[in-house]
Amino acid sequence: MKIKILLFVFYIFSIHSVLAQGVEDRNIEEFDRIDASGYFDIYLKKGDKPSLRVESKRLSLDEIITRVSGTTLRIETTRRHFRDEERSIIYVTYTNLKDIYASVAGNIIGESPIQGEKLRIEMSGAGNIELEVEVQNLDVRLSGVGNLEIMGKTKDLEVDMSGTGAFRGFKLKAENAEVFMSGVGKAQVYATERLIAETSGIGSIRYRGEPKKIRARANFLGSVKPD
Repeated sequence: MKIKILLFVFYIFSIHSVLAQGVEDRNIEEFDRIDASGYFDIYLKKGDKPSLRVESKRLSLDEIITRVSGTTLRIETTRRHFRDEERSIIYVTYTNLKDIYASVAGNIIGESPIQGEKLRIEMSGAGNIELEVEVQNLDVRLSGVGNLEIMGKTKDLEVDMSGTGAFRGFKLKAENAEVFMSGVGKAQVYATERLIAETSGIGSIRYRGEPKKIRARANFLGSVKPD
């Protein structure tokens, strides 16, 4: 009898899991900003027209909210607590991208270089972002415990960090870089012309590129050093 009950429970659980699985292509309007929060892996790719695909193995597709408000694509979920197996995958195709606001516990991966005049990235939470860029101005705001890795090239780079996160930018070639850090984070930058680096707390800034002009200041137990 007990075995029959266990088999019945397993059957119901299996049916629920299968029903929760799904793939959905969603129609979206033009956007140039992304605001993402939740437990997702998000893949970004440039294309001729905007598109979005959701793949979910555990969460119901109805629990994953995607909508364009103004020029901002918002990605979120109605669920507040997650298990690792409940992470969903979002594939986003954009035509132009100027801003990324991310508060995710998953990953945001760029599958093609983000090109343009200016790109702003604000990241909080415990996620990871990996992007390649080709922009004139790159503005980064990093808080929490997340990791941000940027490759490519830019003329002017500004990084403002707090918390315990990490900015990995040795593969991002910038002419001018400004890095301001508080907390215990770590930053890596590459600058060829001018570097301004200031850290308070016990954060560390490492740089490459042999910049011609350097202004560095470290307070308390922080450090600014060539790599």
